[in-house]
Amino acid sequence: MKTTKDYLKNGLDDYKEQILYDIGRLVAVPSVYDNATAASGRPFGAEIRKAFDLIIEMAEKFSLKWQDFDGYALHIDYGENSEVLGILTHTDVVPCKDSSQWLSEPFTLSVRDGFMYGRGVNDDKSAIIGILYIMRLLKEAAYQPSKKIRLIIGGAEETTWECMDYYLKRNAPPQMSFSPDCDFPVVNCEKGVLRGEFKKVYDKSDRVQKRNAEVHQLIRMESNISHNYTLHRLKVTIRTADISAVENCAVHAVKVTSDADIITLTYLSPRNLSRNPQRAVHAAHEFARDFIACTGIDYNFYSILERVMQWFQKEPYGAGFGIKHHHSETGDLTMALCYLSYTDTEKELLMGFDIRYPMGIEEDCILAHLNEEAAKEGFQTIVIQKKKRLYVSPDDNLVHILLDSYESVTGERPLPVTKGGISYSRAVPNCVGFGPSFPRETPNSHGENECMKIESYFKALDIYAEAIIRLNEDQTDAASLY
Repeated sequence: MKTTKDYLKNGLDDYKEQILYDIGRLVAVPSVYDNATAASGRPFGAEIRKAFDLIIEMAEKFSLKWQDFDGYALHIDYGENSEVLGILTHTDVVPCKDSSQWLSEPFTLSVRDGFMYGRGVNDDKSAIIGILYIMRLLKEAAYQPSKKIRLIIGGAEETTWECMDYYLKRNAPPQMSFSPDCDFPVVNCEKGVLRGEFKKVYDKSDRVQKRNAEVHQLIRMESNISHNYTLHRLKVTIRTADISAVENCAVHAVKVTSDADIITLTYLSPRNLSRNPQRAVHAAHEFARDFIACTGIDYNFYSILERVMQWFQKEPYGAGFGIKHHHSETGDLTMALCYLSYTDTEKELLMGFDIRYPMGIEEDCILAHLNEEAAKEGFQTIVIQKKKRLYVSPDDNLVHILLDSYESVTGERPLPVTKGGISYSRAVPNCVGFGPSFPRETPNSHGENECMKIESYFKALDIYAEAIIRLNEDQTDAASLY
């Protein structure tokens, strides 16, 4: 007697080479948001449309029902019941800005040393292919699920989320869901997100406030401009009457160049995701440390250094704004400095920030503190993006079933975890993050050499197959096959 679970496990083994081949086909599509090629039926550009079409081709080959929502999103179904088990994924990927930092071509699947490499192998293309094959095997097995199994695929998860907005205006959300775009064992909390910038325009009255004999004038500051990362690359231009004095202060600069009375300093720090700012000291902190005690810097120069030191301290937990907060279950509030921009001609300073907040503190409280502190220093607070927190109780039945599935395959029973990331888990009610990354693995999602261990990937598929069966066992007893 062969159970459905046995059939799935054996089938995934049998299809292993074909699964890797199809991952390679999807990775080969550089499905990055491209407004220049957007049109009717392809609102996010031609390449994301190509990725959708490839997935539709596979769904048809596997005799699965599908529906395309005007190029915004796609869903693929197996089963006929009204209750829906949703599996939320996305086919768009982040750009590869510097392919020279990759050991292989980003949009060509490379298999070496037991790993697969390529943009999207972890986030989130391999999950799409794996779930499609599980659905194919369920159909081959004539398995009758108690819930309609629905693979939902968006096209703008890495950018605007218009895909989910469009999709959910035309479809009721599933009754329960998981998103294989996170980590194992289960991510039951994704912190709330608040992104924005502080803006100040220095006027003439600011300029005439002198600290002492001003010999160093800040001309320009420019950095990486993205809320996705902490500030990791900072270029500072200073006009000075004493080049050697500036050089002596710039202890942590990695590059110093000068021409006449202009000196340019470059500061670098590890590029780190803004959701985890505690993992790296940002480059502006090193710059501020070098010059905060330097004599002869002009008022604007000193004022900016003071803001960096007081607002974005070495420990990035929001203490400079009075919002430091720890929750026993869901962790710390974090606040990252993402970018700095200033020119002496415009005298406009921009400071980009990214806040991730746990349970026990709310968005309106955080904003009140930001506005109050910023206003005291003459800054305007501009909110650019916000997303509500995801939280599903660890005692919820969905969480228990997914943890049971994880344990049945791995033999381990860890607690659910909190993450600062943003996934479709928070797009619909009663949804959690569920893999595909395992604890202590480093997939480099969004970075160079994105990868996934092949053994871990197929273990993740075994877990997903187990979970899909268990989530349907309320009415279907893992059908037997003869």
